[in-house]
Amino acid sequence: IGACLETLAFSVFLIFVGRLGTEDLAATSIACTLNLLAFLPMMGVGQAIEVLVGQYLGADRPEDAERAAWTGLVLAFSVTLFVAAAYVFFPQALARPFQTAGDPEGWANVVERVPPLLRFVAAYCLFDCLNIAFSFALRGAGDTRFVTGLAIAISWPVMVLPTYLSWKYGWGLYVAWAFATAYVILLAL
Repeated sequence: IGACLETLAFSVFLIFVGRLGTEDLAATSIACTLNLLAFLPMMGVGQAIEVLVGQYLGADRPEDAERAAWTGLVLAFSVTLFVAAAYVFFPQALARPFQTAGDPEGWANVVERVPPLLRFVAAYCLFDCLNIAFSFALRGAGDTRFVTGLAIAISWPVMVLPTYLSWKYGWGLYVAWAFATAYVILLAL
């Protein structure tokens, strides 16, 4: 249920971003898709951490469980740092495969929004390494309530509500993304 509610929060975030405008939604879609370059490897490492922590704690080897969590964090952070650098230094090249053929003016408006969004992604994905490594370690140790409760408690007031207000009061795309970034950072901390 927790994962569903957190996914729902991101979906509602995207709905409100979509109300900001077609070009804002297109740029957000590109940034979210490119975020998968960092997120999917982190999820794989997170799942490995969860399994190893569970096995080590089941074998009464807490030091090995702790080492697995820290080693996984270093691995995830190393990969993510490389991807985050690509987001910052090569945003146009990363966005190019998404270019539309029939609307050069529309594409120009979309692609100018992608580099700032990828800077947000670069910032929050580094914090997401902490979130994923430690939340999966906690899950491996059997503590699913804290992780789930925290994600639900933070996502709606820190990400969804400010995105709604950003749409309602015309604060714009970057304010909405700043709050989404703040959500991931708070969750990691």
